[in-house]
Amino acid sequence: MQNCAILILTKVFIYSKVYPMEYPKSMKYPKRTLDHVKETESYKILNNYIPSQWMLRDVTERDYGIDLYVEIIEDNGDVTGKLASIQVKSSSKIDYLKKNPDTAMHYDIDISTTNFWYNIPVPVFLIYVDINSQDALIISVKDYIRKNFSDFISQGSFNYAFNKSSNLRSLNAENIILSEYNKEINRKNFEYYLLDLFSNYDHLFEVLSYHQHRDAFYELEINEALRLQSWITKINFLTQYLNMDNTINLKEFLDDAKEKFGKRNLHELQAASIVKMFINILPELFNNAKLY
Repeated sequence: MQNCAILILTKVFIYSKVYPMEYPKSMKYPKRTLDHVKETESYKILNNYIPSQWMLRDVTERDYGIDLYVEIIEDNGDVTGKLASIQVKSSSKIDYLKKNPDTAMHYDIDISTTNFWYNIPVPVFLIYVDINSQDALIISVKDYIRKNFSDFISQGSFNYAFNKSSNLRSLNAENIILSEYNKEINRKNFEYYLLDLFSNYDHLFEVLSYHQHRDAFYELEINEALRLQSWITKINFLTQYLNMDNTINLKEFLDDAKEKFGKRNLHELQAASIVKMFINILPELFNNAKLY
């Protein structure tokens, strides 16, 4: 009995040391900050606007200005590697400017982060989320930088102006993200074709002049037809990139040639009509290109 009592007392003593009966009156624990709460809430809000078939991938390390990657999935479910990066900023309430109530500013983004966004090889979207109203204003960063390039190139403070009309809550997020994604992916081709158009404008002018006031029944030689079709391809690409409606439908002209002349080969009748379309399109094209 005595040995049993000693054993019990020993266990009680050890237990009291390992598991003390009383805790300190004040103990410190990790705290979840308000910024972290806002971050989680902003991700939940954003996820409501992203198409369900798309994939949002969280980035573990965010020190360089990327919070998420969005992978754009085709309607048929194909995963083709279309990837864009997203930086999310949040506020309990987005404050719009008193002088311009449709504009909200974000000031605290370092110029080094903007430089990183401009040079990263994928499209970048900056999204400003209002936690209370669940508004989510979006900016295509590279497009915004190009439109404010004089401020950017000074490498001083570079601020982002969000327009109320860019609210994903009231827009089709899929359409706006896809449109801006395609614009960025095709940017190099846009610059190449635009430069080619300016550099070879004299050659284009020759084409325009050559196909005016000629015999409408004369069939174009192969090199002339290919030259004209090449310009159609370039101008169509530029008009589509600039969201212009006046695209030249080559198939319609070939069908017209088939109907009138029995062959789907361009004749001067079709060439003259195409040239007229060129003349009407080019001034608007050059004017719109200034905005890009």
